[in-house]
Amino acid sequence: MIVSKTKKARKFPKEWMDVDRKETAFVPYRKENFLTETHIAGTSHIKKIEKREPKLKRGKKLVLKRESYNPYDFWAIRVETKKGKKLGYIPKKDNEILARLMDMGIPLYGRIDWKEYKGDWLFVRISIYVKKKK
Repeated sequence: MIVSKTKKARKFPKEWMDVDRKETAFVPYRKENFLTETHIAGTSHIKKIEKREPKLKRGKKLVLKRESYNPYDFWAIRVETKKGKKLGYIPKKDNEILARLMDMGIPLYGRIDWKEYKGDWLFVRISIYVKKKK
């Protein structure tokens, strides 16, 4: 391909880009692959969430645990810190496919993207990843 010396390639500011394409491309030999984004539901029901909030940093890894016995949601997925402290659940609108993957033995985990308080509610946006089996 021949490129004219007079035409410059367009470069957009990084903040204009919604998604880093390297991050979302599925590569079979990576240690982890991005699946989807969601938030943590039910943070307002967690006792002492205010004490846990300062430790929730961007990029922090979160544990996802399947709760098929949950009486309110058959597809429930609990979100915890690495130390086992409950933060909430994956919202019902996002959990069925993720729960089916976990039921098939595919290991999933989350990472914190950002957080903010909306009134008394702690909104935590997370990305869900597939971890490559060893």
